[in-house]
Amino acid sequence: MKTKILALSVFIMAILFIVVVSCKKDKEEEAVIDGGGTGEPCPGTPTVYYQGQTYNTVLIGNQCWMKENLNYATGNSWCYDNITSNCNTYGRLYLWATLMNGEASSNSVPSGVQGICPSGWHIPSDEEWKILEGTVDTEFEVGHEEWDIIGFRGIDAGQRLKTTTGWSSNTGTDIYGFSALPGGCRYSDGYFYHLGDVTYFWSSTEYDSSSDWYRYLGGYGYDEVGRSHNSEGGGFSARCVKD
Repeated sequence: MKTKILALSVFIMAILFIVVVSCKKDKEEEAVIDGGGTGEPCPGTPTVYYQGQTYNTVLIGNQCWMKENLNYATGNSWCYDNITSNCNTYGRLYLWATLMNGEASSNSVPSGVQGICPSGWHIPSDEEWKILEGTVDTEFEVGHEEWDIIGFRGIDAGQRLKTTTGWSSNTGTDIYGFSALPGGCRYSDGYFYHLGDVTYFWSSTEYDSSSDWYRYLGGYGYDEVGRSHNSEGGGFSARCVKD
């Protein structure tokens, strides 16, 4: 009798494992079907040539993103540790004011803030980042109140946006082709931090008169996307979105 019960328990556990794996696979397949999760370039705009550099593009849901961080040398912007090769890999780190290029804060969709992006492109607003997060996360959809929280939010949006290599820990799956690398940041004290561990992206949206909304993706076991606000004196990475 005990042998039969044990065999039945093993059978049930096997069925549950198959169901879990199948559900996970279904969610990944749904991402490809419903959300542009193939990493394909934007139709009609596979690349953008700007200031001597070619950027690839990627379509995620209804948004067309640059696949690489902006690497345009202007104003207050830096290569990590002031090493040029880091700019080639991770793009430049910008002051928010430099990135905005004199334009006012916006939280519209689209933001309408070209900033230092090429013509026909703009700096994503806080709301546009929320759309990206809701598009790629397997649990919380676009418009969910989860994305209004400060701190790490969602379930696996960060994991799906990070590259499969280059992180010191907890690499991503990069299923959507966003290909976020851990480019670190520059603090207002002039020192650089977190290369290999964290990446930070500005938005075009002010939090208050002295700080602005940004996003961050981390290693250390974090699969979510962080949302917070920071002093305008920090240097973060930038992505551009097609108008």
